[in-house]
Formats: sequence, C-alpha cells, structure tokens
Amino acid sequence: MTVPPGNPSPAALPHLTATQAYGADSDSAPPPDGDHLDAIDLAELGAGDDGLAEGTPHAAEILLSREQFRQAFAAAFAITGGATGLRTLQEAPRQPTMPGAADALYDIAAESPWLRWLISPRSIWLQRVVAIGAFSVPLAGGVAAELRARRAPPASSSSSSSSSADAEKAA
Repeated sequence: MTVPPGNPSPAALPHLTATQAYGADSDSAPPPDGDHLDAIDLAELGAGDDGLAEGTPHAAEILLSREQFRQAFAAAFAITGGATGLRTLQEAPRQPTMPGAADALYDIAAESPWLRWLISPRSIWLQRVVAIGAFSVPLAGGVAAELRARRAPPASSSSSSSSSADAEKAA
C-alpha cells in the first residue's frame, strides 16, 4: 500500500477519519480499489471482536448455513414490505435473482471478519440492527406519510365556493 506523502502511517489510519488521514484535498483521497485497507492490522484492532455476545464461542457451528441465510434474507424483505406496505419489498423474495443476491452477501460476510455478524445468529450486532430497524422503518413510513400530506393540494369544497359566489351575486 502506498500512503500519500505527508500523511500518517497506515497503522494510524483506522483511528482517523478519511479527511484527517488523507487531507481535505480530493487528489489525496484513498484509492477506490480498497488497497489502503490491506495495511490495517486486525490484531491491533481486536480482530476477535466480531460482535458476539460475551462468552459466545467463536466457532463455525454458530454461523447460519447458506440456506438459513437465504431464508432470513428473504424474510427481511417480506417483513419490511409488510410493515411499510410496499409491494415491491413484499415481492422481493419471489424474484429469480434473490438467491444469487443472498448467496453473494453470504459469501462476503463469510470472507470478511468485520461482516461476520450478518451470518451469526448469536451476534449482538444483528440484534442491534433489528432493534434499530424496528424503530426506524415505521418512523420513516410516518415521515413519508406526513410529507405526502403536506404536498397534497388542500381539499376544496365546491359548496363553500358556490356559497361565496351566491353571496357576491346577492350583494
């Protein structure tokens, strides 16, 4: 990995924001291929911390199987679709490309220690994401409904406008 001149060593990068590490100048931004991440020492960052609850063994048998993950992936869309009333999300599990997408995400999570929580049923990170989603999805739906109501034209009553016209004629 090559660090732009005048910037901190790669070992310091995980502890800094991109602006601090590479400067505000866009010419010194990290490379888009992600090679700058290769220099991160996971042991230094606590590589064993995969979001599992205290005392949970770090073993392959606690990971979801590919089929279990596919079912959970499909259920996440179906549940979110039911909660939001969005038909597209409700129908997502029946899309022919859904298994391939689920398998790709499963492979990424299995290969990336920092995403392993996605396939670990005992993960506290998964529990936290579900809790956040249970709060934020209905909240987002409520905000969207309020914004639609604000943009809707005001309801006009034909009887009140005709009454005003009749009153003007009588005067």
